[in-house]
Amino acid sequence: MKTTHEWTPAVLLQSPLFAPLHPVLARLEPGQFPTFHDFNALLEVCQPPLSVRLGHSLRFVPQESGRLGFEAQYEPRLLFDRRGADAPG
Repeated sequence: MKTTHEWTPAVLLQSPLFAPLHPVLARLEPGQFPTFHDFNALLEVCQPPLSVRLGHSLRFVPQESGRLGFEAQYEPRLLFDRRGADAPG
């Protein structure tokens, strides 16, 4: 049986796992999923500024769409290859 979990931020945020994030999450607009612009705005007020190992500023960027067709991507290939291996014959 497949279990579906509902996205309920208020319930999820009660977990001690998310306690360190509460001050940051309080700065986000309630009731909507944050965008990369929202995350970048949070980074701008961080002191000291967050940077990656090479010293470049950390930034969030929009995700690009894949260059490969759906069937050529890694996960679908695994699924389709596995189905072919299970086929009788």
